[in-house]
Amino acid sequence: MDSLEPGMVIGKAVYDAQGKVLLNNGVILTQKFIDALKDRNVTGCLIQDGNTDDIIPNENITEHVRSTTIKKMSNVFNSVQGVNSKFKMTSMSHMRDVIHSDNYQDAISKNPEFKKIASGVQNIVSELINSPQVLLGMNSLKSFNDYAYQHATEVAITAIMVGRKIGLSHKRLQELGTGCLLMDIGNIFLPQEVLNKQGKLTTEEFSMVKEHPVIGYEILKNVHSIGVLPPHIAFQHHEKQNGKGYPRGITGNNSILISDEPQTMHLYASIAAVADVYDSLASDTPYRKAFPREKVITMLSKLGGQQFNKDVLKSFLSITPIHPEGSTVVVRVGKYKNTIGVVTDVNKEDLARPTIRLFMDMKRKRIAPVEMNLFDEKLIKIESILL
Repeated sequence: MDSLEPGMVIGKAVYDAQGKVLLNNGVILTQKFIDALKDRNVTGCLIQDGNTDDIIPNENITEHVRSTTIKKMSNVFNSVQGVNSKFKMTSMSHMRDVIHSDNYQDAISKNPEFKKIASGVQNIVSELINSPQVLLGMNSLKSFNDYAYQHATEVAITAIMVGRKIGLSHKRLQELGTGCLLMDIGNIFLPQEVLNKQGKLTTEEFSMVKEHPVIGYEILKNVHSIGVLPPHIAFQHHEKQNGKGYPRGITGNNSILISDEPQTMHLYASIAAVADVYDSLASDTPYRKAFPREKVITMLSKLGGQQFNKDVLKSFLSITPIHPEGSTVVVRVGKYKNTIGVVTDVNKEDLARPTIRLFMDMKRKRIAPVEMNLFDEKLIKIESILL
């Protein structure tokens, strides 16, 4: 957002979390508009520049489905907070006693907002079933005001795409998506200064954070409208295949088979774990900037079999482009070295070798645009950059 200047032209409509258009495609930015976007904590937008105006990154789901899902999540979280306020929890220990009480469980189980979440997931699954089997969107642009809801939505989309690749049924995809949307609901009990802290957490603060999977499970376990399995995603999404996760230190089976063994991660949670870390690392967050996409892919790849289910990770990597359409890259090796451009198309045969359009040098000076398919230009090496 710091690079926005008055006179620039919006290249793709900017929405708020409720699906309301903030600025439409073609709007000329003024300082007032720029300040308004920053006030709403919008982290970025697409700008027309004359060289890339025809490149509008595709999305796996429509903006309408995305925004309505986020709105439903907001309603669920707010309604749970409303229930919490009635029970007047005074401390973490008091909270633990309250959420196990029959009165609290009864109030949560009858909450009608949970049923609406399930319908939102149905819409996501319906759109993803008919979309290309590649993660198309660039998911790093989020408003910090609604970061948690937007993050959960991206996790659900990614998880459902992985589940589809694995071959899960329509019903299982809905269960998986529902659990991903609600997996961090336990965070509403934690202090915001802990959740958004910049820097390393203290031992006491991390102990608090490690309780959110348990709290989330306790909230969701008796909500019949979402089913039996989604609460276990909340419970297990921070567990690891090697047993070094939390809250229980259970292990995984490093397989896409759903295990019946006790103290073993469910496949849904194994998928959610990959999707959760991927979107978190590839997105701007309230406490740090996004990592370049290839670095994220490298980081995740090294953790297969230990932190992440190796078969799930393999499926995830097979549908995830290192350089998504619309992302900015620089040539590091080969002809046109040190030239900057954007990805214009993802090669479905080799997700690491997209088609790119080069249009400026390292000093941001415009050059005559050059478009090339890296599938045919094997000697050229590119790297993601954030302008």
